[in-house]
Amino acid sequence: MQCIDHVVPQAELGRNSYRNLVSCCVDCNAKKGVRPADEFLRQLYRERCLSPLDLAGRLRALDALTSGKLRPQLPAPFFERCTGGL
Repeated sequence: MQCIDHVVPQAELGRNSYRNLVSCCVDCNAKKGVRPADEFLRQLYRERCLSPLDLAGRLRALDALTSGKLRPQLPAPFFERCTGGL
């Protein structure tokens, strides 16, 4: 089961924006708690759940997300998807 998680927790004034929301499994969301995502990733690395390459890639992705360089793909507007007549 997937859920939405805040990269910067709401407890630390993290906003509800595409720059701060990611999809994750319920178990990881519960383990992360109110910690920032980068802190949680480093914990997973220390527990040997992530390789150095995985950690570096995920930290780069977080940086791209929070800096606005990684934008979500949005669905096409309804009128572009509609094949039937309105």
